[in-house]
Amino acid sequence: MTFRVGQKVVCIRHRDGAGCPGANYPKVGPTYTVRSINDGLKGAIICLEEIDNSHLSPAFGSIEPGFIASAFRPIVEDKKRVSFTLGADPDSENWDNRKHAKEKV
Repeated sequence: MTFRVGQKVVCIRHRDGAGCPGANYPKVGPTYTVRSINDGLKGAIICLEEIDNSHLSPAFGSIEPGFIASAFRPIVEDKKRVSFTLGADPDSENWDNRKHAKEKV
């Protein structure tokens, strides 16, 4: 699965165990925002806006340690139906600007 910077994601599993001392980890359930995406040995690694582990960067080179992307899934937001003419909801009276053009003729 591919992610993009700015995308909302939810953690579906988190790593148990010792992990990295001093690191902050995501919790299962809350919504997070993808801040950056890097390549890792086991796949894409994402950093999150809401979790800062930059204090660990010297131990990992110049890259902030992140989290394996497969532990997250994207948030699917309901998309509102809109008109291609005005951008209004199709159930509103303004959904089609052609109606007004016909009435003026």
